[in-house]
Amino acid sequence: MQDESLTGNLMPEKKDSGTVQSVLKCLSALDYLIEQSFDRPGAGLTEIATALDLRPTNVRNLLKTMEQAGYVSRPDGRLYAPGPHCRGMIRAAACRTLRELLEPEIARLAEETGESTVLATMINGRRRVLCRCQGSSEVVVALPALDEPDDAWSLVTTRVMLAYLPEEELLQHVTQHGFPGADWDNITDWKALHAALDRIRAAEEAEDFPRDTYAVAYPLLDAEGRLLGALGIHLPRYRARAEFKRKLHQRVAGIRALAARI
Repeated sequence: MQDESLTGNLMPEKKDSGTVQSVLKCLSALDYLIEQSFDRPGAGLTEIATALDLRPTNVRNLLKTMEQAGYVSRPDGRLYAPGPHCRGMIRAAACRTLRELLEPEIARLAEETGESTVLATMINGRRRVLCRCQGSSEVVVALPALDEPDDAWSLVTTRVMLAYLPEEELLQHVTQHGFPGADWDNITDWKALHAALDRIRAAEEAEDFPRDTYAVAYPLLDAEGRLLGALGIHLPRYRARAEFKRKLHQRVAGIRALAARI
């Protein structure tokens, strides 16, 4: 008899002709890994198979499939754990709260400064725009397109978010898109990339000066220090004076503190 504290409702006994049993088994295994991740770095194959009352060979195939899809990982090459897509799902679940909390503040920031602002997050290796406010100054910078399709590295909001992603998600991003190369300081290897991301974390911001403009992005972290998204500001380069940057940094600190309540 399986201990109900381990299995819970992982494997529903009632079968419906419209359900796909292999999918249910995958989801049950993933549920188990997520539950175990609260206290442990991962779970072994035999343990997972025992908890789900399945043969280890079947469970291995399920886990291998989910690993290829990014929902399961093996950080140490042995134990199974939730993969980078799971972290993206958790981040996505917080996006609505993040937008509702910060959208009024971001609109106020755009009004006070006259500069264009954007709130973005990172889901499954792609930058996703949550809200944006065009600046009201006579001369403003047009914001990048929503979910810019080629933006693997070029925008500061993307760079600052990548600096705060777990290493596993960063690896997934590089696997999908390659190194920045010409899109960012001709970075073509891990050493240069980690050095650039370290500088962003040390400064707690990412800056760039594309075509006579100034772009800066700040990380938005939750109460546990996990990435939620990024706040970006875009303006003509000639207005990016030291005093403006100082006041902007102070104003953004309050917005970041709001995000940390999540």
